[in-house]
Amino acid sequence: MFFPFQFPFILKCLNYGFIVISMFMIAMPSQAADIPLTDDEKAWLKNHSNIRLAVDIAWPPFEYIDENNNYVGMSSEYIDLVSKKLGIEFIVEKEKPWAAVVEAVKNRELDMYSSVLETEQRREYVNFTKPYLSFPMVIVTSDKVTYVDGIRDLRNESVAVVKGYATQDLLEKNHPELNLYRAENLTEALKAVSLGKVFAYIGNIASVSETLKREGLTNLKVSGQTPYKFDLSMAVRKDWPELIPILQKALDSITVAQQDEIHQHWIKLRYDYEADYSFLWKVLLAVAFVVGLILLWNRRLSQEVRRRTEAETQLKKTHQRLELGLRGGDLGLWDWNIQTNVIQINDRWLTMLGMPVDRTEINFDFWNNLLHEDDKPAVQVAVQRLLDKEEEYYDEEFRMLSASGEYLWMRSRGQIVEWSKTGEPIRAAGVHQDITELKKARVELEQAHQQLMNYVDIVDKYVITSSTDEKGLINYVSEAFCKISGYSQEELIGTSHSILRHRDMPAALYEDLWSTISKGKTWQGEIKNRKKNGDFYWVDAYISPILDSNNQIEGYTAIRQDITDKKLAEQLSITDELTALYNRRYFNLIFPQELARAEREKKHIALLIIDVDYFKPYNDNYGHLHGDAALKAIGNVFKDILRRAGDFAFRIGGEEFGAILTFDEDRVAENMAERIRREVEDLKIEHDYSPASPYVTVSIGMKIHHSGGDLPPEMTQLYKMADEALYQAKEQGRNQVKIDYGVDLSAGNPDIHLLKS
Repeated sequence: MFFPFQFPFILKCLNYGFIVISMFMIAMPSQAADIPLTDDEKAWLKNHSNIRLAVDIAWPPFEYIDENNNYVGMSSEYIDLVSKKLGIEFIVEKEKPWAAVVEAVKNRELDMYSSVLETEQRREYVNFTKPYLSFPMVIVTSDKVTYVDGIRDLRNESVAVVKGYATQDLLEKNHPELNLYRAENLTEALKAVSLGKVFAYIGNIASVSETLKREGLTNLKVSGQTPYKFDLSMAVRKDWPELIPILQKALDSITVAQQDEIHQHWIKLRYDYEADYSFLWKVLLAVAFVVGLILLWNRRLSQEVRRRTEAETQLKKTHQRLELGLRGGDLGLWDWNIQTNVIQINDRWLTMLGMPVDRTEINFDFWNNLLHEDDKPAVQVAVQRLLDKEEEYYDEEFRMLSASGEYLWMRSRGQIVEWSKTGEPIRAAGVHQDITELKKARVELEQAHQQLMNYVDIVDKYVITSSTDEKGLINYVSEAFCKISGYSQEELIGTSHSILRHRDMPAALYEDLWSTISKGKTWQGEIKNRKKNGDFYWVDAYISPILDSNNQIEGYTAIRQDITDKKLAEQLSITDELTALYNRRYFNLIFPQELARAEREKKHIALLIIDVDYFKPYNDNYGHLHGDAALKAIGNVFKDILRRAGDFAFRIGGEEFGAILTFDEDRVAENMAERIRREVEDLKIEHDYSPASPYVTVSIGMKIHHSGGDLPPEMTQLYKMADEALYQAKEQGRNQVKIDYGVDLSAGNPDIHLLKS
């Protein structure tokens, strides 16, 4: 609500008060008639009276070439002022697109930029004046996007920039993680967002507003902001340093009025913001104090008529500044005489409601009739509380009927500014502001918030997700995470994910994970986790860093998909049903991969071919059930021994087994092969039909390959060598290990190898 009031008394007070204020303002410096150039600067201008100007021919409202081939825009008007002040002529390049203009300045085919953002790359070939235009850089998306929380929300999205614009340099340097789409011009960039080719565009709000309106791109909106400002300066080729201070003097001489005229001509944007009414009341109180002093002075200083006349001239200017301030704040001013119910108003109070500016006052009933019926009770209560001194300030939001018949939301603030000697309120004053768009935005924000809460609830229930701090300590887990792991939120918060680590997962996987995410990148992979009850589950995990406003890592977030059933199915397809070891199919798949990995990491790799000695007589005499039991027991020996990352055990077929070992020193493989042979015999499975031992034993042939970082050898070649070593073990009495080290004894014959028992 607003307070209707009238002006006579307060205007009289302001007239006196502003006399004093204006006395101080008289001393403010005015624009110098001439720009104070040095003799050297004047001589330089005389020798360079024609300057070739680099402009963007398609960048409204800053600068562009119109349909009549004229150079127009905000920058053009600043250039025109500078030209007149310095007496030089700027020759405008009107044909080349921006990318070509940039190259022309670098090659000194053009001498200076009219308006350009200062970047590290551009400082290499031009010098800059101080910025003379400044606008925020914003994020533009489809109107279907609810909100973008800064640049960090664009990490996995495509973002349009204009090729050659400083925005491109800025984002490439500070945000290399963005996927940039480099458009030829602003129209192309915004149309790419409109058509869904890219997710967003980043640029300054002034040119965005102009282009959206001109191109009719009604499905786009500003969805977020960036930490950057768009500060435009003039820039001159490096070998002309003399021109920079000359241009700066010319720019400094441009008055505030001239700058305001340029801005009002080209920028017709509206900004909603919170007006600082406390400052207004402080000014009014200060003025009231000054009024008392002035009244006393007027009785004693009648001889100061001439000085007062001068002060009144300054007062008119001050009134103009006050009106500009109200316009800038988009505020209507009201003054309610509570005794007469007459309300003094300014023009903006009327134009907010679409009414003609044909009056300077209204009465209380006129204002009351404009109020929405549903809002009247709350407004009347608030007014009465102010009049009864129950509240010091009045601050209400309500709807008022506009000339078009539509109700608009208004916010009114005010307070009692005059009391009678008996303590009765005489006058209230304040301001009122159209907040219709703000109200709509609040409703949209509430709806978006509710929708977001619904999404969060769905994610919490059905998506396995968690977050940690930068040290990896869990600070959030979803309900789905707790459900699959068996742990409660209380048990998980403050711990690390190591509580879920399964012994089957190699340390190298977690080392790779941390190395990736600590560099600001996303890691993806399959992880086997341990539940609270000891069971396991598999997930496909995506883990990404969380960045703060300074682009520093402050934590990590992970989204996981339950792939346990998929992994179990995969496991069944590669597992031998009897021994639960890997089968021949998985051997054929994994062996080439392990060979290649050993070459990359420059590790040694060994292939073991293992055969149960005299197994056919065992089966024939003890029966197949005992034979199967013996094979299972031997398989368990392999499982117990081959537990390191990079160790694999297989049942290749029948009584034949295989193993792959990765190691740094040969003795590791030698010891493990001998241990397998020994522990199988130590099972003491009776075998009366074996000449090699009274118990079931195995013969082992092993081929050791020393990796050199080159292309890996063929799998069949190594298999053949290991099989030949097995044959040697059988020929020499079985129950033993034969190792082929691959040493060439014939100076070039690869078929001769060193065998060692």
